[in-house]
Amino acid sequence: LAKPADALMYRADIHALAAATGTQVYLARREGRTLVISETAGECLTGPRIGPGMRTPLVAPFGRDYVAWSSSESQKAWLEAIGQPSPALRRRMAAVLKETRHRGFVVERLTREYVRVYTALRALTGDGEIDVITTQLARAFADLAIIDVLPAELAGTAAISVATISAPITDADGTTSMSVTAAAFTMLDGDAIYSLGEQVRDTAQRIEQHIARYGNSAAI
Repeated sequence: LAKPADALMYRADIHALAAATGTQVYLARREGRTLVISETAGECLTGPRIGPGMRTPLVAPFGRDYVAWSSSESQKAWLEAIGQPSPALRRRMAAVLKETRHRGFVVERLTREYVRVYTALRALTGDGEIDVITTQLARAFADLAIIDVLPAELAGTAAISVATISAPITDADGTTSMSVTAAAFTMLDGDAIYSLGEQVRDTAQRIEQHIARYGNSAAI
């Protein structure tokens, strides 16, 4: 009887994060090979409005927060699902996944290519299916874009245009079934990126505590 209703279980946490950061915050869950937005809070005046039910494909380079703690075999399958990666892309993804495990969150850079590709990928994955067009589009983006942000790229005072920062939410068995994201869509320097990342990560950890207590009713 003490268990909160499914729709309310994580609402307070994501609303608190949205209020503290001035961003739109959303909760996503994994459904097969796609990620589905299940709950949102707040708004981002500089970025697109994200609504519940929106899907994105779980294909490289997207979903890094879901695979960073997976086995090397799972990471290899995720990366090679878009085709045989170039040596440069393989090195970049290895470094990014290692850094993600260290800091506990993922940074998505904001570029014109990101907005266009991400919009197209959401449309292509609307029915939950990932086809050859989806994978090729993700591959083209991975080859052309700078994926995530590494420590050396945050040196100095230069700001980086950031779309979103996400942190994984793991079940009791260590499986990442959900994630929480703050949509900033603004320029942030290194200190601001880490500050926002820590806030998102802290929210993810509070949600994990709910899961440990009540179970993960949102996982599929």
